[in-house]
Amino acid sequence: MTIIRTLAAAATLAAAFTVATPAAAVTETFANFTGVGGSNIYWRQSASRTGGSLFSVSHAGDTSVGSVATKFRFESPRAGNRLDVLAGLGQLNSSLTFNVLAVDGSVAGAFGPNLYQPLSTGSFSFIYTGLTPLVVAHTTYLTGANLLTATFISGGGITGVLRGSSGSVNASTSSGDTITYTSDLLNFSSTVDQDFALSLSSVTPPFGRTPGQSLNNFFATAGGSFSTDPVPLPTAVIPEPATWGLLVVGFGLVGLQGRRRSRSTSVAA
Repeated sequence: MTIIRTLAAAATLAAAFTVATPAAAVTETFANFTGVGGSNIYWRQSASRTGGSLFSVSHAGDTSVGSVATKFRFESPRAGNRLDVLAGLGQLNSSLTFNVLAVDGSVAGAFGPNLYQPLSTGSFSFIYTGLTPLVVAHTTYLTGANLLTATFISGGGITGVLRGSSGSVNASTSSGDTITYTSDLLNFSSTVDQDFALSLSSVTPPFGRTPGQSLNNFFATAGGSFSTDPVPLPTAVIPEPATWGLLVVGFGLVGLQGRRRSRSTSVAA
């Protein structure tokens, strides 16, 4: 009996420890975007050649900051998630304004053929440009709504390969970067970790650098995705499945009571 009690106590303790152990943080994608047309982003080396800026351009070949047309989409990490209602909106017409700075002194590191250009501070914003109002759980969002805006400090960096035509721009709070997301459609107050990953394709001219300097000028086409842990919640109030069930039952009871009253009135007549 003593052995059985000991084993039972051990099993209880193990179960309690399992419940108390927090799950590892896992960031999940809640949105993505693709460019429309050709080059939509430009890296301009600073006059000192030890810094620069990466920014969106309105048209291929532009060398000043501008807004560019994009297709933005909310994602749901799994079926039954609250983000399903936003994912159901599909691809949304939007304009992207992206502007990130690499302060003077930010030279590109080289690790064999691999290049890394550190970035410092910046922001980007996706604004809804569609003409059709977006309706989410009786909440309406019009043209000009903020689909997603981010500001960041120590904003990751540009990675690529010497003479390569593709690369990426990444930043993550788990790596020490500071990223703040805001949106008219999403609430980020419960998120702990944030990150973003942009892909760069059709890099023209290909990545290049001079030792002790920042990356050479280039154009590229950017797309990307955005993630948090846990995923944000829609700002629109969306009843839980259990709440929907209670509403259905309530409506049913109201209807049944109405029919009973109708019958009582008929009998009395």
